[in-house]
Amino acid sequence: MKAKTLSSFLVSCEHSGTVREALRANGIDAWSCDLLPADDASPYHIHGDCRDAMRSRDWGGYGMHPDCTFLTVAGIHWNNRGRGWEKTNEALAFVRELIDIAGDKPWYLENPVSIISTQIRKPTQTIQPYNFGEDASKRTCLWLNRLPKLTPTKRVPGRMVGNVERWANQTDSGQNKLAPSADRWKLRSKTYLGIAAAMADQWAPALAGWKPVAFSGDCNKDGECSICGEDYSECACPGPTMDEYEYLENGQGTLFARPSF
Repeated sequence: MKAKTLSSFLVSCEHSGTVREALRANGIDAWSCDLLPADDASPYHIHGDCRDAMRSRDWGGYGMHPDCTFLTVAGIHWNNRGRGWEKTNEALAFVRELIDIAGDKPWYLENPVSIISTQIRKPTQTIQPYNFGEDASKRTCLWLNRLPKLTPTKRVPGRMVGNVERWANQTDSGQNKLAPSADRWKLRSKTYLGIAAAMADQWAPALAGWKPVAFSGDCNKDGECSICGEDYSECACPGPTMDEYEYLENGQGTLFARPSF
């Protein structure tokens, strides 16, 4: 669903432009920013420190893809084998700063399974590219603020190796097929097109001023709202039947609302 009004959105730590271009195709004034130049030489890329770019204007929302090198479970393994924790602590401080700058705007943060889950907060959801039309497996965590969880679009079945599914990016034993190279990290960090398309389509209403509707049945056992994490009886998220709101449903069945006056 295309947004009815434009909203500016900054995708930080992205040089590929994958998410940026998917959002732009859905009517969002999206820009990317990274210490590296844009892979596609796009004029909608800011080459520099994303923290400066985030503070440079009143963006309508943010996407954040911090480098996972020192945050992943595999990376922590090497910390405990003599590398030390300095780089990981710096990476965690960077993530905290990004979240702090993003504030209460709509935002997402994407990373593989990592120490962010235990040191900062648990992810809102975990997704796989094979549930979004991609012949690939890569368990990916999303931390979401004022954005609904992504709904899978199309499952691509893997090939069966014994009783285990494996996808095109995997060997039969489950390892990634990419051979060691200078740009292996760059290739592995790129967002899959199917996931980027789902982000753009399913989040466009929220980025155009609509807010996802909170349902009491989705609250956790402590009665906390599934969207904002506050007590459901007191949170500011719109409910499903409020006279002062108008409602909109996207193509995946997610309900949004905004004031009707």
